[in-house]
Amino acid sequence: SEEECVAGNNDDAGCGIWNKASTVQFQSEPNVLYAVYVDSPRTSGGLFELSVSCVDAPAAGPILGDTTTEEKNEVEAFGNVGYISCAAIRNRNPSNDDGEYMLEKTVDGVSTEFKVWCHNMDSDPKEYLSLTENNFSQYKAGGFKPGQTVTTTFTKIRFNVTSLMIDINDRTFSTSVGKLNHEIDVTSMPFTVAADCSRNDGKTGRALINLSGTPFKAISGFSKGGWRPAGSARYDSSTNSWKLEGGGYCGWCVANSQTRESYVPHMIKSIHHALELTFE
Repeated sequence: SEEECVAGNNDDAGCGIWNKASTVQFQSEPNVLYAVYVDSPRTSGGLFELSVSCVDAPAAGPILGDTTTEEKNEVEAFGNVGYISCAAIRNRNPSNDDGEYMLEKTVDGVSTEFKVWCHNMDSDPKEYLSLTENNFSQYKAGGFKPGQTVTTTFTKIRFNVTSLMIDINDRTFSTSVGKLNHEIDVTSMPFTVAADCSRNDGKTGRALINLSGTPFKAISGFSKGGWRPAGSARYDSSTNSWKLEGGGYCGWCVANSQTRESYVPHMIKSIHHALELTFE
């Protein structure tokens, strides 16, 4: 099978012009056999000396406050671990619990570290983005849909670290109040939805997407749906937030779906990626 190069070096600058040597450092994986390939310039040949030393990688663990000097020194000595998912962290250390961890993602050649909440670490790890400010969706009661206004408040949102998309239908870390009936009893709303059923072109529903305190901002568009819908989405750069208003007879304003299909927001089934993020 074809071999993969995991690290390489052509002459360590500190070894002197007539006593050239090379040094490499990489993170190894358990139960993997590594081969060392040594070459010489042009047609030169002869004996060489090879030395290998191993150090323990800093174990990935929850962020429990400020990093100690010893932990910083350990990371700086070994290099950035560069975990790309909660599953990778769990595989490295199966005893890790749910909590906040650092991940790394490279976009257009630029690597950025960011904090996520790892959930279900004992079974099927999933990444969530913790929200520091108020974030809510709403179905405003009144008009043709009486009842109590349904408001769902989110403290964390399901985050796909590969696509940088939000699953707006994941309500694991949310709380809701209110109840009304729209084909079904509505007791909660997906993320990024402002809806009502007040009148033609009505827009009394409200929603707020506030990503301040995170390294991300929302970049995907928003659209209106339903019967005679109205609404808008306004971005406030000072708070890194989107303010949505929407409604109709009945209607809504919501983040564009990844698949662009038409749907009634409160009746979404399963995963529904509909909000794309990017690093600020």
